[in-house]
Amino acid sequence: MQNKSLAEIYSSKSDDDLIALATDADALIDEAVLADELLRRNITVKPPATERSTPKKNSRVVSLLRLLGAFVLNLVVAIFGTAIVESSIWSAWSRIGRAHSIAGVEAREWFLSLTIAALLGIFVGRRWSRTAVWVWTLPVVFFGLGALLYSTRPNGRFLAGVGFAEHFFVPNCLANPHDCRDFFVFTIPAARAAAYSLAVRLSSHFQSCGY
Repeated sequence: MQNKSLAEIYSSKSDDDLIALATDADALIDEAVLADELLRRNITVKPPATERSTPKKNSRVVSLLRLLGAFVLNLVVAIFGTAIVESSIWSAWSRIGRAHSIAGVEAREWFLSLTIAALLGIFVGRRWSRTAVWVWTLPVVFFGLGALLYSTRPNGRFLAGVGFAEHFFVPNCLANPHDCRDFFVFTIPAARAAAYSLAVRLSSHFQSCGY
């Protein structure tokens, strides 16, 4: 009885009304009865578009890939970009005057690495501040692994020992060149990434405050 009344209702409507009903995804209709009426009138209507989860999933994957790409780009800028700028400054600095001690070389290295990385964070990383503030994580974890490996050596001293601090922060390269290798492989990249992320965070904070 209900189908018969719906059929009468649909038959009383104009072609445009039937097409509007068929293309409205939110309309409450009996699809079978409406399809019969459309077929009787020889009207072809495309089915209403339905929401699909696939585009949403694809958009999430694309967003995740973009975040990952921005993170990697910031990591490269923080570590290798700093090294590139620093090398040009080192060459110009050596013409002015060379450091007369290992301590002088290391002091210049600390100063240039932190300063250049911070400036790159302000002028480059702020554009991708959402990911740039986390750039420090991987280099610091890598530094932690290096410290853990050092602690397993026979002469390794772990956690705030004098030997540990000297090895990673102010190594004596003349006495043991391997100390400088760990300094440049583990310590300096972590310091550059930390300075880069901190500069991005502070720059974004001051920008949000209107400074």
